[in-house]
Amino acid sequence: MGLPTLPALLPPATLALLLGVGAAWADPEAFDPLLDVPPQDRDPAERLSPPDPRNPGFRVSGHVGLYGGRVRSFLTSELSELQATAPRGEVGFGFGYRTRSLIEIGLDLGLGLGQTWDNDNDLTVYAFDLLIEPRVLAHALEGEDWGLYGGVGGLAILFDLEPAGLNQAGMGPNLIAGVKRRLDAHSVLYLEGGYCYFYDALAYTYEDPSEAELAKNPTAQPERVDGDWYSIFRATLGYRLTL
Repeated sequence: MGLPTLPALLPPATLALLLGVGAAWADPEAFDPLLDVPPQDRDPAERLSPPDPRNPGFRVSGHVGLYGGRVRSFLTSELSELQATAPRGEVGFGFGYRTRSLIEIGLDLGLGLGQTWDNDNDLTVYAFDLLIEPRVLAHALEGEDWGLYGGVGGLAILFDLEPAGLNQAGMGPNLIAGVKRRLDAHSVLYLEGGYCYFYDALAYTYEDPSEAELAKNPTAQPERVDGDWYSIFRATLGYRLTL
């Protein structure tokens, strides 16, 4: 048997050349059933999934802000009240837990640079206020970058912290609303506002007797009336980290 002649080798060589050119021009990203594993057969840990915007877990936060309304403490022997003043500065921190639902529970603590009345020198001086706010939030319209939330809580405020004692102390329900900007999978910036209508248990005033009371008792003295209701608003900018 003799060696193949050149004409006999041409058809197989031409076929191999055409197959090679076709492979060179093929899409390098195309699925190859011999080399590639179908996506549904891969390990689930290898699949890419978008981050969960709820980002559940334990959270810590820090904030700066303003609080205003009737927040200046005033105390004399005849009058104890909160007076209106310009918004005061505040710094604070908080912690809480975000569930896998829309709900988040937490506690915020703030230290405010407030004002009080100095009876000895008859002038207004700086004082420290403590703000304690337990809260329950409901997150809505959550996206990968932005989200809105609102909630309710309670706000306790201790005015004019000093060794001699408190001048004013209030507590009441609080309404909260905020917007957040997601920075990465674990952290957000947030801008938040709140409004509280609270009862000041240490406030008091003296009311003069009416004409009818004086007619019955000409020696009637002014009567002390304890407690009063006030409003406060807050605006805070903060950073929240999920651990």
